[in-house]
Amino acid sequence: MIRQTNNVLKVVCAKSSVVFYDYSEVDWNSSDVKLFKIKLSGFEGDTNHLISFLQKHEVLRAQRYHFKKDYNRFVVCRAFLKFLLAKQTGLAISDISIDSGSNKKPYLSSNPEVFFNVSHSGDCALIAIGNT
Repeated sequence: MIRQTNNVLKVVCAKSSVVFYDYSEVDWNSSDVKLFKIKLSGFEGDTNHLISFLQKHEVLRAQRYHFKKDYNRFVVCRAFLKFLLAKQTGLAISDISIDSGSNKKPYLSSNPEVFFNVSHSGDCALIAIGNT
């Protein structure tokens, strides 16, 4: 079943639901999977500020990109991911440390019950966040 109210689109399956949220309407205590679409180029002018939210190894990773647009996209996406994970967990952004498991999937070692994924397509990123 698909329901839409205001700027929220909710897709309900047999045992769980996925919600496309307008950020201002997010219920962080909900068990729904939350999806966020970000137009990355809309924040290119903010990369000097957003990079301050990244850890040293993330900054080094960003600096390995050859093209400025790829650098900007990584910085914007990673900063927003950390912001959203901080909201989901109640932690400070500076305490959000994204690690990679043996399967190269990202996870939060401080909150293994929080699951997330990021998908990119051109100038857009889609971030999904949920709890077990």
